[in-house]
Amino acid sequence: MSHTIKKALLGCLEIPLFMKTGVKRFENTKEAAISSFMVPFLFLFPISEISRINPDYADLSYIYILSITALLLALSMIFYYGACYACMAALDRKDHLYQFISATNWITLTSFVTNIPFFLLVYWGYYSYQEMFNLFIFMMFFAVTYQAFMITHLLRINWMLGAAISILSLLIDDGLRQVIFPG
Repeated sequence: MSHTIKKALLGCLEIPLFMKTGVKRFENTKEAAISSFMVPFLFLFPISEISRINPDYADLSYIYILSITALLLALSMIFYYGACYACMAALDRKDHLYQFISATNWITLTSFVTNIPFFLLVYWGYYSYQEMFNLFIFMMFFAVTYQAFMITHLLRINWMLGAAISILSLLIDDGLRQVIFPG
């Protein structure tokens, strides 16, 4: 088990550096895919607390933010992995499904680690949310870029399709936020 975690952590380091070897570090087994769901769910607690930097969440209770964050994460995963499965079926790449799920779940660790210093600067009051907003958008595009790189090389597809599948996660997440938080 520790060897698997070490390989996945190396993949999380190599993919944002655009190293193709990072994509091959994730196992293509059902057990690895299921256990990888622990990674994004472990970040629910710190993300819920850090979410208070957003002025829209500042007055909400931690339990409410945690509940909404968990709901958004679960629904996003259901819709995103469902849409990705449809894409993989259309592209005849279903044999990579478990590896795709494992890699995508583990990549949340990379996104968290690269963003947390900036979130903490706002959380501790060194900068305002508005001052860091452009940086947050840049970091989001960076995450979409290395996720697209991962998808392109993992599924062995055209980079434009990889980018489209990567952007799909943003569209699903934003759509769910619009439905849950109308107005």
